[in-house]
Amino acid sequence: MLLAAALVCVHVPRASAWESVLYDSSWTSPPTASFETGKLIQDFSYAGYRRGEQPLPSIAGPVFNAVSGYGADPTGTADSTVEIQNAIDAAAAAGGGVVYLPAGTYVVQPQGSNNFSLQITSSHIVIRGDGPGQTFICNDSFDMRAKVVVDVMGPSSANWRTPTATSTLITSDLMSPTRTIPVADASGFTVGDWVVVRGDVTTAWVNEHNEPDWLGFESQVGNFLYYRKLLGVDTVNDILTIDVPTRYYLKTRDNARVYLKPGILEEIGLEEFSIGNRQHPGATGWDTNDWDDPLKSAYQVHASRLLQFRRVRDSWVRNVDTYQPAGNTSTCHLLSNGVRLFQCHGLTLEDCHFQRPQYGGAGGNGGMFAITNSSECLLDDCISEFSRHGITITNMASSGNVLYRCRDKDTGMATGAAGSMATTGRSSDHHQKFSHSNLIDTCIADNSFWEAKYRPFGAPPLHNLTAAHSVFWNTEGLSSPAAHVVHSQQSRYGYVIGTRGAVTLVETGGLSTAKTDPVDHVEGAGIGDTLTPFSLFEDQRLVRLELPAVDAGNDIHLLAPENSASLAAAVTFGGVPNPAIPATIAWSVDAGPGAVSFSAPAQSATFATFSQPGVYVLRIEVTKDFTVAFDTIAVHVHPFSEGLVSLLPEADSYAWNGAATAGTNYGISANLSMKNVGNTSVEREIYMRYDLAAIQNSTMLSAILELHAQQPDIECNARTRFVSDDSWGELTINWNNKPNATTVIADWSPDSSLTTWIDLTARVQTESDGDGKLSLRHQVLSQVSTGTVFSFGSKERADDTQRPYLTVHYQENVDSFAAWIAGYPSVPTGERGAADDPDNDGSTNIEEMVHATDPGADSSTPGIALEEDGTGFFLSFVQRNTLPPEIFYFIETSSDLQSGTWEPVPGVVFETAQDLGSALLLRARVPDPTGNARIFYRLRYVLLP
Repeated sequence: MLLAAALVCVHVPRASAWESVLYDSSWTSPPTASFETGKLIQDFSYAGYRRGEQPLPSIAGPVFNAVSGYGADPTGTADSTVEIQNAIDAAAAAGGGVVYLPAGTYVVQPQGSNNFSLQITSSHIVIRGDGPGQTFICNDSFDMRAKVVVDVMGPSSANWRTPTATSTLITSDLMSPTRTIPVADASGFTVGDWVVVRGDVTTAWVNEHNEPDWLGFESQVGNFLYYRKLLGVDTVNDILTIDVPTRYYLKTRDNARVYLKPGILEEIGLEEFSIGNRQHPGATGWDTNDWDDPLKSAYQVHASRLLQFRRVRDSWVRNVDTYQPAGNTSTCHLLSNGVRLFQCHGLTLEDCHFQRPQYGGAGGNGGMFAITNSSECLLDDCISEFSRHGITITNMASSGNVLYRCRDKDTGMATGAAGSMATTGRSSDHHQKFSHSNLIDTCIADNSFWEAKYRPFGAPPLHNLTAAHSVFWNTEGLSSPAAHVVHSQQSRYGYVIGTRGAVTLVETGGLSTAKTDPVDHVEGAGIGDTLTPFSLFEDQRLVRLELPAVDAGNDIHLLAPENSASLAAAVTFGGVPNPAIPATIAWSVDAGPGAVSFSAPAQSATFATFSQPGVYVLRIEVTKDFTVAFDTIAVHVHPFSEGLVSLLPEADSYAWNGAATAGTNYGISANLSMKNVGNTSVEREIYMRYDLAAIQNSTMLSAILELHAQQPDIECNARTRFVSDDSWGELTINWNNKPNATTVIADWSPDSSLTTWIDLTARVQTESDGDGKLSLRHQVLSQVSTGTVFSFGSKERADDTQRPYLTVHYQENVDSFAAWIAGYPSVPTGERGAADDPDNDGSTNIEEMVHATDPGADSSTPGIALEEDGTGFFLSFVQRNTLPPEIFYFIETSSDLQSGTWEPVPGVVFETAQDLGSALLLRARVPDPTGNARIFYRLRYVLLP
């Protein structure tokens, strides 16, 4: 099944092996458990631009071309700072627009006493290039201490920590996630207002969290600051309704309150360019604490950033990469830090790749993505590489942020002066001071790891409790300098659910464990591949936004003369079928050798009719608002000479070694078991025999044995061998009399999907050409767990989908049309074509072959009988037993003979009415596709190339 959101289709595997005990089909939003005492998975689906309810916009204009309109130099020869800033200012004066940087290199640097090179201070501004690797912004100054290349800054009045005059106290303790806020006075607020929901750090709060190091520093630790939009104002009951739930408990004791917070910037985009910084020339002075020494190289680059957003909401950075400017011999892309979000809400960073800082020392250097006091932001498919810290989440106002499908690669590194040096810090982490309720979802550690641990470091107040109620969901470890892929040691509870890959260990210990008691919740380490849902964020967004999802179903095989498939895609919205939701559905053809017609292309259920044999890939798309879900299905239309048959074994059983079991028969068991741990008393082998009589005298195109495991354990090496003796009996075979096995057919391991497919094509061909019987033995060569018995469904299994089917796709050995016509020497040489009628009896040669008549002798036209039943009719005709693959026929319809417009009739069903020996009497059920009183049909014959 494929799910798309924001016009980007993404794969969402939905394996059914296991669910978290904290997030299963009974989960509801928001959860009711207490932040103070309970375990809870929150609803993280609000993260990103406009809560994920709208796609990232593609702003058309007005366009302010920095080159043609303002004189910027795309060759990188002259400094373009003033020219690009003039374009930004012009866009701001016009109320917004796109500052366009055509392909080229643009040199910028801070002007005068500015602590930035380029700055945006108005809403609705987009800086757009022609793409990474095409448009380059190069900052040419290395004297960048506490400076930023592109600074997006909202007004200081929009600071979240600064209360406004319109403020009201919260009147009840809010202990669980909630969107309903009871207040002392709601009269000063209006629907649509942006507010801050706030709680302070008090002495009581510090003591409640067992953090004595923070006593005396309460005002410096931070505040709970939830930036929210009002969706409801009830002035009668004094209740405010906010758009996104709270993320930690708020107590009246801690001065919990709500106040207006206007003025923040919005709708700002940075997109489609590369950005980098000229390296610092210093050969030394790059040690971890050199940032604070004016005589060291690191001093000039300390706390510098490429991009910074402050006090900004509903904006984006899309497809922006760092790069190594020409002349950077140290291979650095940037001096210290990549991008920082400060007091930002609803920002989306998508498809960004930041890497290779020159400096990675202490004091906040060498990080690629920093989320600081920001909420509900989304990093989607972003990569941090070769840095001190890849992605950091910092401080108490950071909550509800989601890192989705992000990769942290090669942390603990900086380039220094020579290209590579280790740093004292590493990993992607929750860095300090109680960030909380964030989600790291299906992210990857590649020579790195993810952390939310206790960190008693830094200047007072120490970092200490770095996180609470944050979730690591389905983390993949490719490699790690530590033994683990996740280290979670959070206040209250943290959650690690599902790990996968080469490194799957989870660490929950660390420094000051008494302050983080109880131990965090860990579940499913090493088995994240079968966690459902595979992505928590995608699943929650699908449910809340009622996003469309579609499953087109399994592959379909049609055997000629069938050429119409019934399609019935399962369409859901938010995981629930709901046909009342407004959406559009469209079937189309991705690939195929011929034409396809759909009886109802705008409905989930339709007939697809095919004009010739081959493999067709059909696509169904479901569109709701701006989201598109799609899935594909393959339809195999087989020619007349091909067949597809699923054979059950005529006999299957297993044999069990051991004094008490060697003479026992298991032929009626619903399971077929095998085991081998070097102990003969528990060793088991599987035997099965297939009758191939139905496919003899045919060429095997494929023959696949399908085994269905009864348990998820897959860690064994197995082997299938040929058994030449077919005389064993299902109800008599045991370990003592089992037949010998000889030739190795296949080595395999059970599949994690619980269904294993074994290719037996060559052996089935050999045995069908021989005695028509195929006997097999399956055995374990080695296994990891000594306690596992590998069991598969037998032919006695009550659920017929769990039985061991041998599915054979074969081609009968049939004369071609050319060989057939050559068998009639009386037919003149020039009249041997498919459309010729040498005997002038009204039937062409191809019709004569189909209907098993003589093309060289006058014979009456093969009879075609029609019988109506009110909703269609039955068409009966004679067809020879076998036809070559190049012949195909189908029934077409037209409402007007003069127009000549004919289309295949959908939903035709063929059946054999009578076996006539060398021919068959076929009966085709033809539905009336239009209900018209006047309609025409024809039986069309095709000789394919």
